[in-house]
Amino acid sequence: MHLRVKDSHLKERWSNFIDQDGFVHGYNIVKSVRGLSSILMDIYMAQTSGKPFVIETKSGKLKLAGVKVFREPNTELILLWTTHDRGESFQISVDVSPAIRCHNIEDAVTIEDCLDENIFREVCDHGSFLLTSGRRDASHASPSKCFRISLTEVEVKIMLKLTPKHKICYRVLKFFFTEICKTLSVRGFIYFGLSSYCLKTAVLHHLRSCSNTNQETIHSCMESVVLFLLDALSNDMHQRPVLPSIFIKDHNLFESLSRFQTDKRIALNLVMHAKCLLVFRSLVKNFGTIPSSDYCYNSCLKTFNDTLSHMETSKSVVMDKANQFVNSQGHWKAMVTVKDLLTHFDGT
Repeated sequence: MHLRVKDSHLKERWSNFIDQDGFVHGYNIVKSVRGLSSILMDIYMAQTSGKPFVIETKSGKLKLAGVKVFREPNTELILLWTTHDRGESFQISVDVSPAIRCHNIEDAVTIEDCLDENIFREVCDHGSFLLTSGRRDASHASPSKCFRISLTEVEVKIMLKLTPKHKICYRVLKFFFTEICKTLSVRGFIYFGLSSYCLKTAVLHHLRSCSNTNQETIHSCMESVVLFLLDALSNDMHQRPVLPSIFIKDHNLFESLSRFQTDKRIALNLVMHAKCLLVFRSLVKNFGTIPSSDYCYNSCLKTFNDTLSHMETSKSVVMDKANQFVNSQGHWKAMVTVKDLLTHFDGT
């Protein structure tokens, strides 16, 4: 989305951020608020001099454990939550970004854009959306005028309304891909697991057709989400990975994976996504005997670690088969369809 300023007073105030045609350049705004990252970093560094940033509650305490600035305009806060009763600690990552709030919902999303009427109703009830700066144009050095539409606040509200079993389903999937699969890199190949946003989107897609009314039975929902993601990765209709956003169906969250035919690294990540989902599916049957009230990260970690050695072997075999294929062809040229690509690595 592009923003054009018409108000003369605002044009004067934002003179450093707009061009001669009145369009706002988001990248210039990002440069002007880099102080945000500096402030957060100062707070974190102050802890080393005996001034810890800690929030105390009845159930536990929250501590600032780190700050990362690796992808503008986001700054990532690393928070550490420690419970009072058990003394357990959990790391929480939070992205902070400067944004412009807009209230003209119809300028951003229509009912035809959304996955269904319920999603659109949530967007309308919230009454606003956020615009964050796009990245610098790849084609030239001038800053980009594009702003990205963010409905993060609506998404959080929707997730909070999930049933307990679907919240656990998402958390276990996220734990698996963020804590376990991050170890699956080998010999120059860095595996980037499925993002938490893709997992969250898959759970919300599943919610539309979920027929499981038993709050104590979670494994069937997990398997359904895994099958949905596997189908999205090997979409026969489009012959490329397709995962629609719940807010804008035409926005494909797997767009970067669509370059699998020309990018060896992306092709290998696609294969590893499928392998990890298949392994997770094989673990789901073990969750069927665990009541939802007993789910915890420690029990999941034990179950996941029991199969990690198999996945360690798989990643090496996948890389070996990829190198054999590249050497035989003389260059990287993936198969025509995702299905063929996955078949090529079948059995690894």
